[in-house]
Amino acid sequence: MHQGGLSELAVLVPEHAVTDQLSQQAYYRLRDRIVTLGLAPGTLVNERDLAEEFGLGRTPIRDALRRLADDGLVEVYPRRGIYVGPIDVGDLGAISEIRVELEGFVSRLAAERCQPADLSDISALIDELDAASGESDERRLIHLDQRIHRLIYRMARNPFLPSAWLSDCLVNAATGDFGEAAFALALLGANVLFLGMVAW
Repeated sequence: MHQGGLSELAVLVPEHAVTDQLSQQAYYRLRDRIVTLGLAPGTLVNERDLAEEFGLGRTPIRDALRRLADDGLVEVYPRRGIYVGPIDVGDLGAISEIRVELEGFVSRLAAERCQPADLSDISALIDELDAASGESDERRLIHLDQRIHRLIYRMARNPFLPSAWLSDCLVNAATGDFGEAAFALALLGANVLFLGMVAW
């Protein structure tokens, strides 16, 4: 039974990702489940159940799990199974330290490199963020958070930044810190105003 597609994911598929292969589709859907804690740390992953749920064969699921293991999101134990990787509080702290510096840097780059076409995207996300005030649907909040970060990273126009994006997903999902998206937009706005490059 097939439930949901890539468009329903809370954690967005990278803009230039190839998703026409079944293993890629399985990868992004499983990654979404893990990052949004739909599959909690330590959960045994059952290939057969996932293949049935996603309406895919076991080979694409196996390929996706192999890639998730490479990403450190699942751990493979021979003869015991595959488990969702743990969330290490020490790792979250280390990621947060980097994020504090990275987000300021990225927002400065985004402000410096902002194009007039970016302003309508920023405005739409600000409106959406205002409308989401008091929202309790975590998947919707995660999706909005990721769209805000993706826009800011895209505006920075540095192709190497998206690799840092998944860490943001993990930290926000694990800590439930979705207000951080508002901070990221405010930081971008402050940089835009400071640089005086566009009217905010």
